[in-house]
Amino acid sequence: MESGIINDVDLILGEGHKFCDEDFGEKLEKLGFKLIKRVYFEIIYNFAYVKEQYFDKWLLKE
Repeated sequence: MESGIINDVDLILGEGHKFCDEDFGEKLEKLGFKLIKRVYFEIIYNFAYVKEQYFDKWLLKE
């Protein structure tokens, strides 16, 4: 990220749509985040990513 603001973020929660081909999870992993959880519904999914340094401390990871 050009602005560097992602360095100030430790946790990302959001909603994705299955009909979109872009998987930004790979981009987040390249920036040092790890997937905590992804829950699929019909055409949407919820996700949570945390900075790698906090991953082992996160109790609810899959």
